[in-house]
Amino acid sequence: MANTFKDTGHGASLTFGTSAHSFDWTSIELGEISTTAIQCTKLADTNFHSKLAGDLKDAGSITCSFYFDAGTALPAVGGAAETLTVTFPVPSGGSGAATYAGTGFIESLSLPSLTTDELQTASMTFTWDGGTDPTFTVGT
Repeated sequence: MANTFKDTGHGASLTFGTSAHSFDWTSIELGEISTTAIQCTKLADTNFHSKLAGDLKDAGSITCSFYFDAGTALPAVGGAAETLTVTFPVPSGGSGAATYAGTGFIESLSLPSLTTDELQTASMTFTWDGGTDPTFTVGT
């Protein structure tokens, strides 16, 4: 199957499902999904350890950077869980955007550095809580 939807991240968006928070995003890093590697090496094994995948996966977190606006309220760190949806840009030749969505909470918020001749930027880390597993839906 040909991969027809290669694209840049320009035009992507991130929305909060419950709160009214809205920011001018400059980057969205989707992180990684991982599992624990459980060592099950036997004394008879040679050269390498034997391992098997753990029972559960860790959905990780999303780190987002945005332009700070002192007139815009910031989300509460550790506040109530809500749905976060990342919408990918619709690439040339596509008709619908891919999405990545699930529930979680703001784990951390980094406030801006105040510097001459530089826009103020801030970042936040949103951690998936396992309430609604993050799901990737392909674009069309």
